[in-house]
Amino acid sequence: MMQYKTLLRVQMTHIGMRMIRQTSTAAKKKSRGGGIGMAILWGIAGLSFMLMFGMVFGVIAEPFHGMGFDWLYMTLALLVCSMFMLIGTVFLAKSMLFEAKDNAQLLPMPIPPSVILLARMTSLYLMNLLWGSFVILPALVCHIWFVGFSVGILIRLTVLFLLLALFVLALSCMLGWVLSLIAARIRNKTFVTVFL
Repeated sequence: MMQYKTLLRVQMTHIGMRMIRQTSTAAKKKSRGGGIGMAILWGIAGLSFMLMFGMVFGVIAEPFHGMGFDWLYMTLALLVCSMFMLIGTVFLAKSMLFEAKDNAQLLPMPIPPSVILLARMTSLYLMNLLWGSFVILPALVCHIWFVGFSVGILIRLTVLFLLLALFVLALSCMLGWVLSLIAARIRNKTFVTVFL
């Protein structure tokens, strides 16, 4: 259990550092201010996505409730959420699971491979929850604002959101595997990966 917690903390730190630092081939030292600036930029991007989805769901929340289509509203929110999660994590799954550069260091250690895989899958699941929260939180807030609070809808939406993140995790792992297979057989990997 201690190995799992340590690996999960390392994976999440690695993902965070990857998002904050500049991704360039040359090894450049980044200043602390540059990392803070990138973190602020990612925060602004997250708030922008939440505002955008809030505006979309704010327009349809009241009319859907008036027609008795609360179920359709939640289905649309979960569908958009699943697409957003898939786009956000498919390339991360490709790099973390199928093209991991730290396997040569981790596998000789006395850590079972199942613990390594579980830590990577858990970090992908947490990233799915993060990406999905950019959609589901505005949808829930708009529904509460325009329609009213309902404990039943909150519980159902939370359970479906957590299960949907597991389904999208499986789908992103499968698509990451396909992208990894295709990238291994071609010459210009970056172009084809971006195109796919």
